[in-house]
Amino acid sequence: NKNPYMDAIYNSSSADHPNDSSHLAKISFDETEYNFPAIHEGDTVVHSFKFKNSGNARLLISDVNTSCGCTKPLWPKGFIRPADSGFIEIKFMTKDKPGEQEKIITVVANTKPNTTELLLKGYVKPKNSR
Repeated sequence: NKNPYMDAIYNSSSADHPNDSSHLAKISFDETEYNFPAIHEGDTVVHSFKFKNSGNARLLISDVNTSCGCTKPLWPKGFIRPADSGFIEIKFMTKDKPGEQEKIITVVANTKPNTTELLLKGYVKPKNSR
């Protein structure tokens, strides 16, 4: 079960220039935190975090981890060229999740450092408060 992208992650273009930080993919988000408006339990929050590869090497997002199974990420597979943009879409299902919510989303990519954290937060009104 070998991931064909793993070689690219471990041997990204920085392998050719190990001490040259100018040859790096860099992920820059328009925002790293999204505060959703109060919603009712059972509703779904969908938010797209826009990013750009502001480095000068190809960017590869290898994984997007969430702090809860109720939060599903969708991200571009394959390389993102320098100066190109993309979106990481987060779906948060609020069933059985009343009250204040904070979901941490960890983006794993061939960047330095190799993780970037995003935050989705807001208030879910309990079912019985309709």
